[in-house]
Amino acid sequence: MMKKNKKDAAVDLYKELYNHMIDYKTREDAEKAAELTTKSSKMRPGLDIGSYAKKFADKFKAEFDKRFGKGGKDLKSLSLKDFIKRKQEVMDLIAAEVKGKKGMLHPPSKLAEYSKWMSDFNSNLQGNDERDYHFLDQRIEQLFYIMNQVFLKNPVCSARKLQLKTYQVIPMTTRVGLIEWMDNTIPLKDFIRSSLTDQEHKFLDSAQGPTTVYGDWIKKVSKNGDPLHEMYNNIFQKYSYTETVRNFTLLESKVPWDLLRRSFHKLSTSPEAFHVLRSHCMKTHAMLSICQYILGIGDRHLSNFMVNLNTGEMIGIDFGHAFGSATQFLQIPELMPFRMTRQLRNLMMPLQVQGLVESTMIHVLRALRSDSDLLLNTMDIFVKEPSLDWKQNAEKQLQGLTQEDAGLYEQEDIMEWYPKEKIHYVKRKLRGANSAYITRDELKLGHVKKPAYKDFENVVLGHKDNERCRLPENGLTVEQQVAVLLDQATDPNILGRTWMGWEPWM
Repeated sequence: MMKKNKKDAAVDLYKELYNHMIDYKTREDAEKAAELTTKSSKMRPGLDIGSYAKKFADKFKAEFDKRFGKGGKDLKSLSLKDFIKRKQEVMDLIAAEVKGKKGMLHPPSKLAEYSKWMSDFNSNLQGNDERDYHFLDQRIEQLFYIMNQVFLKNPVCSARKLQLKTYQVIPMTTRVGLIEWMDNTIPLKDFIRSSLTDQEHKFLDSAQGPTTVYGDWIKKVSKNGDPLHEMYNNIFQKYSYTETVRNFTLLESKVPWDLLRRSFHKLSTSPEAFHVLRSHCMKTHAMLSICQYILGIGDRHLSNFMVNLNTGEMIGIDFGHAFGSATQFLQIPELMPFRMTRQLRNLMMPLQVQGLVESTMIHVLRALRSDSDLLLNTMDIFVKEPSLDWKQNAEKQLQGLTQEDAGLYEQEDIMEWYPKEKIHYVKRKLRGANSAYITRDELKLGHVKKPAYKDFENVVLGHKDNERCRLPENGLTVEQQVAVLLDQATDPNILGRTWMGWEPWM
C-alpha cells in the first residue's frame, strides 16, 4: 500500500492491527467495559491473544510507536524509503529476540500461548479411525532404522529375525507432518479390554475398581485443593515401601490376571497359533523395550503401543517424550525404564520374563553395545542441527537446577551442551551403566529443587533386595544390565507410585 501511495488505507490497516495486537491492553479494557454495560450475549469479542503475543506486544510497543507513531499516525508523513528503513529496523530487533541466542521470545510449542481460543485445537494428526496422533519425530524413526541395520549385521539377531517395525514420517513444516498408516493394528489398551466380560468391565470402572481405589489411597495423604503433582509427591514422602507394595498388590488383584492371554486366545485358531502369536508379541516387545530405553523414550502407557492382529507384533507409537524427558520434565516423573507390567508378563506364563523375553533383550542389547559407534555417529546430527523442542527443554532444565548446578552451564552455549548431554546418557547406557543411576541423574536435572526429590531418589535406587541396588553404578555385563532393567521395570514400589493414567496394574 505504501508503494502504491495508498497511505490512508495503509494507516487504517496498521491501526487495526495495532489495536488488536500491540495496544491490546487498551482494547481489552474497552471490551470489559462494554461487557458491563451491554446485555447482549452475542457481542463479538476482539482477538483473544495469548501469553506469547502479549510478551511480544509489551516488548516492541515502544519501538513501533517510536518509528511509526501511536496507532500509525506518522505513516502518512513517511516516504517509502523511510518506511522501508524503519520497518527493517523493527524486523531486525524482532529477529534478535525470536532467533538470537540471548533472545527471550523463542516461539512456544503450545498453540494456546499464541491465542487462548487456539487452546481448543492441537497439532496432532487425525487418522482415518478418528484417533489423534502426535507428530512423531522423524529422527526417532531414523534411529530405529539404524538399529535395524545393526540387527541385520549381527548373526544372532539376524538368525532370530529381530527387526523393529518402522513407518514413514514425512515432515511438511517444523510443526506438521504425515505419518504412515498401519493396517490391521489396534491399541494395546483396546486389545486388552476387548476380552473383559460385561461384569468385569463394570467392576473395573466402579468405585471398587483399581483407578478409584488408587485415587482414594493418594487422597489419604493429601489435602483438599492440592495440585495433582503435589498429591503424588506426598505418596513418595508419606508411604513406606511396605505400604506401597501392599496397596499395589491389592490393585493388581482387582484385574483378571489373564486379560492379554484371553485376547490372544480369541485371535488364535489353534493352540499352535496362540503360541506363535504370543511369542512374536513378547519377542517384539522385548526388542522394542531395549531400543526405547536406549533412546530414553517414555510415556509408555497402554495407548502408545499397537498390536498387529495378523502377527501379534508389538509396535511403539508417539515418541513425544524421548531422551529422558518423561523423567526429567513431567511433573509426575516416570521412574521405570520401559513397560513390563503384569498383563505382559503373564502372557508368557509360566516363565514370565525368564526365557524368551530376557534372552531377546540380551541379544538386542549386546548387538547395540557391540556396534554402538554407528548409532552414536548418526546422533551427531542432533548436536549440529538441534530441534526447537530441545532448545525449549534446555531452557527448562536451567530453570529446574539449583544455582550452583546452573552455574556449570553457559546460557550462550545452550544449544551446544544440551544435545551433547543427552547423547552422553545414550553412551552411558551402551557402556553398561546401571539404569537406576541413569534415572536418578535425569531426576536430578529436573526435580532437585522439590521437597520430594530425596524420596524419588530412594525409590529409584531400590530396596536392599533389588538387583539394581546390589550391582554397581557402571561397568555391568549385558546380562547384569538386563537383570537391572527388568528389576526396575517390575518393581511394585515404583509401579505403586506411578501416574494412574499409566495404569501400572494392567
